[in-house]
Amino acid sequence: MTFFLKTSVSLLFLLSFGLSAQTQNLSYHIALIPDSLKENARSVVRHHRTDYRVTNDNHSGMTVSRAVTLLKGGTSENELVLHYDENTKISQLKITLYDANGNLIRDVRKNEINDYMAVGGGQFYTDSRVKYVTVDHSTYPYTIEYEYEVKYKNFAIVYFPRFFPQDFEQSVVQSTFHADLPGDNELFYDLNLLEEPEISTAGGRITYNWNVSSLRARASEPYGPNSSIALPNVRTVLGRFEIIPNVKSTFESWDEFGRMMNQLMAGRDELPAELSGEVRRTINELSTDREKIVALYRFMQDRVRYVGVQLGIGGWQPFSATYVEENRYGDCKALSNYMKSMLSDIGIEAYPTLIYSGREHYAVREDFPTSAFNHMILYVPSEDMYLECTSNYLPPGYLYEQTLDRNVLLITPEGGQLARTPAVEPADHGHLRTQRLRLAENGSAKVEINTRYVGARHERLRYLHRSLSKKEFKEYLHEEEHIPDVTGSKYAVEVSQSEPFVDLTYATELPRYARKMGKRYFVPLNKLFAFDSRPDAEEERDFAVVNKHGRFLVDTVYLELPQGLSLESKGEDKIDIEHAAGEYHAEITQTGNQLRWVRTLKILPVNLPPEEYAGFRDFYLKVGKADRRQLVFKSVTR
Repeated sequence: MTFFLKTSVSLLFLLSFGLSAQTQNLSYHIALIPDSLKENARSVVRHHRTDYRVTNDNHSGMTVSRAVTLLKGGTSENELVLHYDENTKISQLKITLYDANGNLIRDVRKNEINDYMAVGGGQFYTDSRVKYVTVDHSTYPYTIEYEYEVKYKNFAIVYFPRFFPQDFEQSVVQSTFHADLPGDNELFYDLNLLEEPEISTAGGRITYNWNVSSLRARASEPYGPNSSIALPNVRTVLGRFEIIPNVKSTFESWDEFGRMMNQLMAGRDELPAELSGEVRRTINELSTDREKIVALYRFMQDRVRYVGVQLGIGGWQPFSATYVEENRYGDCKALSNYMKSMLSDIGIEAYPTLIYSGREHYAVREDFPTSAFNHMILYVPSEDMYLECTSNYLPPGYLYEQTLDRNVLLITPEGGQLARTPAVEPADHGHLRTQRLRLAENGSAKVEINTRYVGARHERLRYLHRSLSKKEFKEYLHEEEHIPDVTGSKYAVEVSQSEPFVDLTYATELPRYARKMGKRYFVPLNKLFAFDSRPDAEEERDFAVVNKHGRFLVDTVYLELPQGLSLESKGEDKIDIEHAAGEYHAEITQTGNQLRWVRTLKILPVNLPPEEYAGFRDFYLKVGKADRRQLVFKSVTR
């Protein structure tokens, strides 16, 4: 077999002898990928090289050459997305498509590459743009080769490269990252599952070199860590850089990074005299700082709105408080600065705060200062209070779940200071629900549902209640299984303005709630809202078990029976299930023709070793089974 393979590959080389490199690249032949690199892989990186070169403190560049063979679908490797702006220039972009044998299919034409303004949600205008192309081919496997060059200047120099050799379900034949800097500068780097680089100096310059090869594909796992933890990668930052003239900085410490931000924000917190007067009238009769903060937060919510306008260094430097006041809008930095300026005007200190909003790609750490942030909020130290300044509807002091339990950078007058947002407390995120069911002899049921959604469970409801019509919102509630239909006789929604909760009341009649067989009725206790999260089964696991969400779900069901039914089976009166992943407690009692079932389910944030996944999964399966319990009644009427 070995002889046959070697002979086949040799014949391929002989057959290809004399063919133009423009029509064939034999190194991309599928037969040259070892079987070990095809296992569990959707794509294979045949080669990748990134060369990063720093010319001086505010000019750098990067060239990329990469070829990936797509073995099957389900991967985004056929897409290329490149961001640029007036300080970021892309050139030498070339994309070529090859078939399974390494034969040239075609070069991607310029008119296939889309070029858009990079406008996200809530943004009005930005000078950021994106080049985007999707390269499709009808037959797998095929190979995409692309090359491009990027040049950075001024504030764009802070787009420091990351070396990410592979993604999940992707193997690597060979990949290289090479950094070349002036000898009086330094590359700070953070390694994950990679060796230290080869470092050399020559001609007044210093180079760093990482090489990896023959990396097998690794599958993502349910409740697993993100790729920055699970896969090999390097984050880099420059020891010294200059984003605009006379604004030099370094990532030697968080304090230094904060000092740079202070320079960018200097002189932008002065209030127009008219606004200052309104601020003082707003808080004139209030006595405590907290009352004043809440009043000014409401004042801001009613007066301005979030719009992303990011021009020039707008991605880093906020527009002034005067600009926001005149235009009545701003991005996260501008609105945070606006709120800070109003608080400062009445003697309350507040710090602009850099944060990553969303699932963290990288955890911000004390020992590796870097700009791993995408959002700005405000922190008031005297009240230990964070303010989300982009929302016109959140209660004062409430933070979205996607900003909790993470390190943030406070921009204090002295410099940068790391802090941490509040941890995820399950009791603050969940629901309190009561169902009152009246069962009829034909198996139908009248039901009234009263639910209070709190914390993370209320966030989307609060937003959509403002942005959708009443009809659309009711349809959304039905689609997301908050209510069983849209034809109910009673429907009311109340959104608290001062606290993070939404109340929902709904009443309807449900045919066939119970299943009737002869004289017996099979009645599910929590048919409408049974917990049913089932983690996938896995025979082997490599990564930790991670759940960052916390929930506290309390459900009470009152079931009123028609006359003439006798309880035949109800299972255990009490069910208790406990694990590191959470706690489940349920109890059922009967008084006359009414039964009451009370269930509390606490889901806990966890980070467990891989070998505990089976127990973690078993907890969820047991909870689901307990929540789907049925009662059996027998008719005793003649």
